Amino acid sequence: MPLMVTGHRTLTPPGWKGNPWPNEGNDPVRQQHVLISNIVVTYCVGYVHDNTPAEFISGMALGADQLFAMCAIAVRDAGYPSKITAAVPFKGQENAWPAASKIKFGQILEQCDETVYVSDPGYTAWKMQVRNQWMVDRADTVLAIWSGKMSGGTYNCIEYARGQGKRIDCINPQTLVLEKEIQL
Repeated sequence: MPLMVTGHRTLTPPGWKGNPWPNEGNDPVRQQHVLISNIVVTYCVGYVHDNTPAEFISGMALGADQLFAMCAIAVRDAGYPSKITAAVPFKGQENAWPAASKIKFGQILEQCDETVYVSDPGYTAWKMQVRNQWMVDRADTVLAIWSGKMSGGTYNCIEYARGQGKRIDCINPQTLVLEKEIQL
């Protein structure tokens, strides 16, 4: 019963106009990530039914994907039977990222049970959608950490999942509301 995630790269509080990346300490963006993480962990724990192992699939992009992967790792490490798969669009996805993001990416990958490189190395934008389709095709449910914006990669992934008849649950990263089985 695989569960995959799609979501925004930036997860900021409502009305936030500052730096969209979390900093150390009492940063409002970091606080928003903690609030979203609490919802994701609770959701993932609920996804593991009757000690039947679940598979959690993350595309490993910055933002929602990595937040989900860290939550899935916490759930597994808390004793819930689960497997974590990193579905990386191509080897070297993180090459253009800031140093701290590269380190975090590597740390998360080390804790995943499986890493799948969906496409050959080298950046091309379409490889992100191929990765998304690979995840959707393997998942029973899609967890979208999505504000409702009707454009971009997250929306494209949700539309593909909807076309494949997948269940889509949504956490709005602004309102922190979890909506099950969304209908577009």
